[in-house]
Amino acid sequence: MRENRKNRTYHRKLTVTFAFIAIVVSITVIAAGFLIERNLRASVLHTKESLEEVSSHVAESSIMEASGAIDALSTSSILSDWASSDVGSADYYYGALRIYNELRRLSPVNDMYSYRISITSANPEAFVITQDGTDNRLHFFSGLDSAYLSLEDLNGIYETRSGDRFVSILSRFIGNSTILVITEFPSHLFRIPDEGGIDVSVVDETRSAVVSCTDDAGTSIHGIPLSSIPIGTSEAGGYAFRREFFPYFRLSIIYSHYSGFVIPVMVFALFIPLIIIIAVIAAYALQKELYKPVKAAYESVKDDVDDGTVNEFDAIISRCREVDSLSRKLSETFEELHMASDMQKYRAYILGSDSPRRASDDESACFALAIIIDEEDKDEMNISHLLQIYSNASRIKHLHFILMDDGTGTLIYKGNDEDECYSYLYRCLRDYTAIDDLSTIQAAIAPPGIGWRSIRPLYAKAKEILGFRYIMRDKAILTSSDVSGRTDTMSYSVSDERKLVNAALAALPDTLSIFDDIVQSNSEKIMPESEFRQLVSALGSTILRVFQETKENDASAAVICIMNGNDSEHMLASLRKELSDYIDRKRNDDETKYSSTVAMMKEYIQKHYSEPLMLIDLSEEFNLSPKYCSEIFNRLSGDTFKNYLNRYRIECAQRILDSEPDTRISDLAVRVGFSSSNTFIRVFDKYMGVTPKQYAENIKKGR
Repeated sequence: MRENRKNRTYHRKLTVTFAFIAIVVSITVIAAGFLIERNLRASVLHTKESLEEVSSHVAESSIMEASGAIDALSTSSILSDWASSDVGSADYYYGALRIYNELRRLSPVNDMYSYRISITSANPEAFVITQDGTDNRLHFFSGLDSAYLSLEDLNGIYETRSGDRFVSILSRFIGNSTILVITEFPSHLFRIPDEGGIDVSVVDETRSAVVSCTDDAGTSIHGIPLSSIPIGTSEAGGYAFRREFFPYFRLSIIYSHYSGFVIPVMVFALFIPLIIIIAVIAAYALQKELYKPVKAAYESVKDDVDDGTVNEFDAIISRCREVDSLSRKLSETFEELHMASDMQKYRAYILGSDSPRRASDDESACFALAIIIDEEDKDEMNISHLLQIYSNASRIKHLHFILMDDGTGTLIYKGNDEDECYSYLYRCLRDYTAIDDLSTIQAAIAPPGIGWRSIRPLYAKAKEILGFRYIMRDKAILTSSDVSGRTDTMSYSVSDERKLVNAALAALPDTLSIFDDIVQSNSEKIMPESEFRQLVSALGSTILRVFQETKENDASAAVICIMNGNDSEHMLASLRKELSDYIDRKRNDDETKYSSTVAMMKEYIQKHYSEPLMLIDLSEEFNLSPKYCSEIFNRLSGDTFKNYLNRYRIECAQRILDSEPDTRISDLAVRVGFSSSNTFIRVFDKYMGVTPKQYAENIKKGR
């Protein structure tokens, strides 16, 4: 009983509410009708006035431009010279040609609202000069409404027979001659397209007559005499008039439109009772129909309501929200499961395995595959941007994203056409790489394939293409066409290595230039990552060899650490920096550390020069590698070890011969450290310019 009473109360409230709404709607409709009529009328009048204003400005602009052109022509000596010449004379034709050129110059650029100026004289034998050339006088004027008229009759405004032009004829007195200036205006200049009730009348003020209008031509418009219509805006006889006067051409343009009611007021007075009745009936029927589903819905959930104080709508809305929440959760869970299932399936396809979740059309469908890598962080795997792409891809049907164990991502698109699959996936990659946050990603897309078994070779092909990314940094998306037919290998000859080693051991300034030349010659090639990595490894081994020979233990450890990296470009830059630091360090250290060492090397050579001394003996004595020992001695002493040793031996031999010129050459060679007399003689001759025997004889002669 309480529930029935409640339902009856709600029903009664609903009825009262809709009855009130019906009355309010009726009053609103009636009031709105009057307001709409008034606003519609004001809008229509405003629109017409705006059209008239725009049309008036357009016509005024063209008329003023034409009057300016006529004034410029009238004040020109060209026109007076032509008017004063005899018809048919050379001056007459020459003047006509000059006028023709001047008319061409004064012709407007805009053909839509263009005017045309023509010139003739009072002489009946004169022809008409137009901007298109000359024309026969009779033929030119034959297009007017009247037949060929005399000069006096032609003054004023005329409409052509075809109705496409208005012609203004003005007389100008140039010197002793009368010139007839004919100005043609296109008729659409004075009319309003789709005028919507706007009448336009062109009035010849010379004759006080309407030349042409949308009403009957005559001396009145809508029954209003022309003399009663003032210049400017006015109203008369239920019409609004706008009259624009152009004294130059003695021309007026009159715009007129009906200014009465748009919708008769009596229409509302007749239908007011009907509107109220219809509104009340509609409100009653509506509330009755609206309550039926509410009651039915409440009956289905009322058992869950604790007591009768709960509003029906609150109970229904509460249950609907619960259902909606459960539905969203189920939908999200289903989507997540579906995406996880697809990811597991496509991961199996990439590995070349079948999947129990394989769809029926996976056998015949087309697939396009791309690999994406994010290199924002060169040392650590960064997948934040790849996860952003995964989020974007999850919203697109048939586009699947698989995050691989090596930190790369794989995009697979499934479709019915190979070209469509490839182009769609390429567009997706292009959109992703255009995002500022994803500017560090680089992708490789493989040609499309058919069937799920093609996914594994597609992945391998994309992996191969991605290997070229280090030498194609300018391309965000690599395709097979970018690397097709380009199988260059890295080049690092033995001579290049020897040249780099020698320069590094000597700490020469051009060591880095040699290193850069080797890298540059290989950077110009298109080669996969494996080849580029091999070049980096070879350069690292060379630099490690240099550091080991110079006993740079810390630098050697740093190079070994660099060679364990994953990013070839980063490794290459680090190797170059280590080499640069080594050169700077060595050049500074050698100046302070080895200057005294080289002095001791010289002392050692001077003590043991008579022995079979070699570079290895010197390097062992000073705990240096033979090669580095030679480089240090050469750079800090300005001479090679061999040259310094031989020069010192010859100096000693010279001193012995100075005091003992009769010494046998073979004994002398042994005393100064030469193992062979021939070698001693050859070296002595090289440094002294004479043989030891000749030198000894010269000493004897000097005594």
